[in-house]
Amino acid sequence: MPDTNIATLQSVYAPITQAARCLDAWLAEDGHSLSPRQRQRASALIARYFENEESVSDELILSFLRHYGGFGVVDLDDPQSVRQSLKDVLDRRQPRKDVYPLRILLAITMLCLTAIVMVYYLSLPITLAQQKELREAVASHAAEKQVSPVSVWADIKSNLGVRRYADIKRSYYDDALQMLGKKQGL
Repeated sequence: MPDTNIATLQSVYAPITQAARCLDAWLAEDGHSLSPRQRQRASALIARYFENEESVSDELILSFLRHYGGFGVVDLDDPQSVRQSLKDVLDRRQPRKDVYPLRILLAITMLCLTAIVMVYYLSLPITLAQQKELREAVASHAAEKQVSPVSVWADIKSNLGVRRYADIKRSYYDDALQMLGKKQGL
């Protein structure tokens, strides 16, 4: 009789032992671990899950664990398994993260920075060399027209809204030269 009790116990614990063996293999494969208590509980639950299955193989349990772990092992001969795997994959979809808004924001930022730099550059006063060139152009124009350089300068500064050569902005420098050119007939 004791042999039958041992055989009965072995048959009762065989699914749990098999589940524990497969769980250990899967955990090692996955690079994870469980505490002994969690391992024992998981083994019992796996054995219970497969209780009504006929001839449960290690491969079936490992396939289940891999599928559960996200490895995506699918029985391609089983339409329900394929359908479930497809559902799982499609359920993980996320809203598309377009790069275009980021590119647009970057382009707008670059455009604004360029505009700021241009406005800053054009709002700077003319250089000393440009002042000298403008004074020479005013003197040259006054000599050709036989008028006072002060009267030529007064005309230019009233049109530009400045008081001194140093007050002329770089953006108006070409306009000042053009005024002298127009007066010269260019």
